[in-house]
Amino acid sequence: MKYTILRGAGFALALALAGAPAVSHAATAYTTGTQPVRVNYSTSISPLFGLGYPWSGTLQLTLNPDGIINGYYRPADNQEFIPVTGGRDGRNVWLDIGQMGRLHVTGTLDNGRITGTALNERTNEQFKFNANMN
Repeated sequence: MKYTILRGAGFALALALAGAPAVSHAATAYTTGTQPVRVNYSTSISPLFGLGYPWSGTLQLTLNPDGIINGYYRPADNQEFIPVTGGRDGRNVWLDIGQMGRLHVTGTLDNGRITGTALNERTNEQFKFNANMN
C-alpha cells in the first residue's frame, strides 16, 4: 500500500489515524498516570518555505505511560486512516505519519498543543506542524 504524503500547490497529503475521544488534562494524565490516554488533535500543516496553503486533519492518538505514541491521522478531505507511530520524552515528541514516504514530525507537547516541524522523508520538503487538543 502506498501513501502519498503531501498535496496542494504541487504537494499531496494523504495520511491516516485511528482513535480516541478527547481527554482534558491529557498532558497531566500522560505524565503522571499509569494508564494510556486517548486524545484527538486538530492539525494544521503548512509549507515552511515558499508559498502554499495549510491543510488540516485530525490526529487520534494513544499516549502510553512508557512514552510510546500510536494512532491514526485522518485528512480533513477524506475518511482515510493513516497509521501514526511515535514517542515522547518529557515535552519532546516525534511522530511518523504514514508508512512509505512518511511524514516525520518533531516538536514539543505543551498545554494540549503539539508544535514543531515536519519533514517529508521522500522529498526532504519541510513543513510547520501544529496540533491542538480538541
